[in-house]
Amino acid sequence: MNYKLVEIEVLNEDFIDIFVAELSAIEFEGFEESSQKVIAYIPENLLDLDDLRDVIHKYSKMAKAKLVSVKDLEDKNWNELWESNFKAVCIDDKIIVKAPFHKTNKVYPFTITIEPKMSFGTGHHETTALVLGQMLEIDFTDKSVFDYGSGTGILSIMASKLNAKEIFAIDIDNWAYVNSKENFELNKVGNVVVKKGTIVEAANKKFEIVLANINRNVILETFDALVACLSDSAKVLFSGLLSEDFEIVNEMATKHKMKLFSKKEHNNWIVLHYDRVV
Repeated sequence: MNYKLVEIEVLNEDFIDIFVAELSAIEFEGFEESSQKVIAYIPENLLDLDDLRDVIHKYSKMAKAKLVSVKDLEDKNWNELWESNFKAVCIDDKIIVKAPFHKTNKVYPFTITIEPKMSFGTGHHETTALVLGQMLEIDFTDKSVFDYGSGTGILSIMASKLNAKEIFAIDIDNWAYVNSKENFELNKVGNVVVKKGTIVEAANKKFEIVLANINRNVILETFDALVACLSDSAKVLFSGLLSEDFEIVNEMATKHKMKLFSKKEHNNWIVLHYDRVV
C-alpha cells in the first residue's frame, strides 16, 4: 500500500497533540511529533485534502498552523516500524501499560496489554495517563461505566480491572473500534460492549461513571447529550483538555449541576473529576 506523508507546521506547540487527535479522526494512521511540527501518515487512497485543509484552518490562528507539504512514500510496513518504537509505560507505580512483546520483571497491581495499532490511547499521552491515575481514586465496583471516545479501549480495560459491572464504549474511528475489540480479548475483558459511532449510541442509557477523554470541542458540543446519560450521583472524568480549557468546561459543568471534585495537571494537560449534584 502506498502512503502519503503530510507535514504541518504548528508554532503553538500546545496544539500538537490536538492535531494528532483531529487527524486520527480523518483516517491518518501514524504520527511523528517534534518541535513545532507534526508529520502524519495516511494510505494514499484515504487522503481527503479538503478534510485536511479544514482541520488546519480550524486551528490556523490559535495554533499558528499551516500545511508545509504532502509527499509520496514508498510502500513499507509502517505498523511494524511504529511497533518497534512502542515503549511500556508505568503510571503511579501501580499500572503498567505494555505491548504483548514487552517483557517485565516487576509485578504491578494492574497490567494492561495494548496491541499497538496506532489508535489513540496507549498510556503515552498525558491525558490517558492522567485519567488512568485518577481512576485509581474512584470506586468502580459494580458500577456502570461509559467510555466516551474509547480509542484502544484502555480506559474500559482499566474500569473492568477495577471491578466495574458493565462498560459501554464508543468511538467514531473504525481503526480504534477494531483495535479495542482485539485489546479486550488480549486482556480477557468480557464485560464491555463497544460500538462504532457517536454519543447517539448511548441515548436512553444511564451510567454511574463516565470517562470522556476526547477534546474540548467534542465535550462542549455534546454536553447536553452526555448529561442525559448520567445517573443522579454520577462521577465524570473529562480529559483531552488543555489548562486553558478549564474555565469554559467548568462553566458548562456548573450550569449542568456538576460539582468539581478534583483537577490535576501535567505538561499543560488536565483531567477534571466532577460529581453530579441533583
